Amino acid sequence: MKSAHRIFTYILVFFITCIFLNSCSRDEQHYLKYVLEGVSFNEALDKAKSENKLLWVIIGDSYDTRHSSRFLNTLSRKGIFKKYAPQFVFYACNIKENEQYYFILRPSSIPNSYVFNNNGELLSAYDYSEDKEKFAIDQLKQFSNPENVKENRREELKFLNIAIKAANYLNLEDSEDSLQKAKDLLDNIDDNSLDYYTAYLKTQISLKLNDSISTGKYADIAFEKYNSDPNPLLYLQLNDRIKDFSEKYKLEKATKPYISFEKQRFDCGKVKKGKEFTIKIKYKNEGVAPLVIFQTVVSCSCIKVDCPSNAIVSGESAECSFKYDPTEKGFFIRTVYFESNASNRFEKIILEGQVI
Repeated sequence: MKSAHRIFTYILVFFITCIFLNSCSRDEQHYLKYVLEGVSFNEALDKAKSENKLLWVIIGDSYDTRHSSRFLNTLSRKGIFKKYAPQFVFYACNIKENEQYYFILRPSSIPNSYVFNNNGELLSAYDYSEDKEKFAIDQLKQFSNPENVKENRREELKFLNIAIKAANYLNLEDSEDSLQKAKDLLDNIDDNSLDYYTAYLKTQISLKLNDSISTGKYADIAFEKYNSDPNPLLYLQLNDRIKDFSEKYKLEKATKPYISFEKQRFDCGKVKKGKEFTIKIKYKNEGVAPLVIFQTVVSCSCIKVDCPSNAIVSGESAECSFKYDPTEKGFFIRTVYFESNASNRFEKIILEGQVI
């Protein structure tokens, strides 16, 4: 009798678990009834334009979309999307796939939201001091009234909209006419008011227009902005594209240390879950002054880095070690950034492999 009761209990628990998991699965997709995914930013913008609506964009994480999905499901369950569907096209994306928006909006917390009109003009940007859910709801409410849309084209977004339009001309079109349009737009920004990305855009435009004087000028401005920016890692890849056109960078390279790694991408192969392993990497000072590594920044707390704290003189080599504790199965990519006093201030090492 007890055995039959135990079997019945197991069966009941099994069915309850299945119902719960099925419910979770449906819940995970609930927001898709209203929110676009898997299309480009411009495709979403075209849809908003064809329907004469505003575009509400939520920016998600490239590697872990669960928190964005939970956020979208919360809004969906509260009926927010249904309520404001007549005025908005809702779009969720990984902004890193849209370079011009990634470097202009600079999202520092995930998820966050923005409102664009159907001509691609930014009307509202996420305020990082606000509660995400409250801000998104207030944002949709505020811009659901056409009169509010006209009243809320805030002056502080003017700079961002110039940069967005110029970047679109540069990235999405490939003609001399589009380059000139981008240049004319950015010429509305005083040189002293340029940030890193707009100086980078002006460098790229000058390069394409074969204007060597302007190329050098704006590469110098970009290099200065890069060194003073609070989040220079965001621009590391872009800086690599234009730094050699900067005379200021060349001067630093001739007078400072230069860090060079024997290898910057490691295939760790298959590693066992829960079994810590160590990778060692050599680097060399190929510059003229002593090299000091100030700090390392890791993309995951599962990596511990140990590097020499002493200065490495010109021509000498040293070694860093990485201890990686794989806690979850699956493929992985981990990045370690090095900040030093070298002319190439930031460099990175990428570790990749599979945890089994």
